[in-house]
Amino acid sequence: MEPERNWLSVRVRAPFISWLAWARDFEFTRQMIKDAEYDLDTERGRKDLAEAMFRLNVKSVDARYGKGEAAKIRPLDFRYQEEWSCSEAQAYKYLSCWNYQCSEGDVPNDALYKLMERVCDQIAHHIARDSKEYNEAAWG
Repeated sequence: MEPERNWLSVRVRAPFISWLAWARDFEFTRQMIKDAEYDLDTERGRKDLAEAMFRLNVKSVDARYGKGEAAKIRPLDFRYQEEWSCSEAQAYKYLSCWNYQCSEGDVPNDALYKLMERVCDQIAHHIARDSKEYNEAAWG
């Protein structure tokens, strides 16, 4: 079956990695990532995380559409390049997209996938807690 290339992607958005590295109020999240051997305080750590996320994305696409299909979507020569950060909402959306794209085969059992799910949840909770509606809602 031919993949629907209009929505299928094999990518990692560099601004998301930059946002993670420098976002305020996410020290716990960065420590979780550091404990997984990706030190976001270093360019090498950010690059390693981005490349690991890319490899997992390729694995998921191949699991869904067949071995070698990811290479038909784009060259698999991913190289992380530092980019300016993005907004918290954009970081959440980039990571949500990545999680969705990586939800095939046994990828959801991968430790990095599970870690990024937790990161995504933490970003979503932070966005909700900062919203006017949340702050005006009754407690309890």
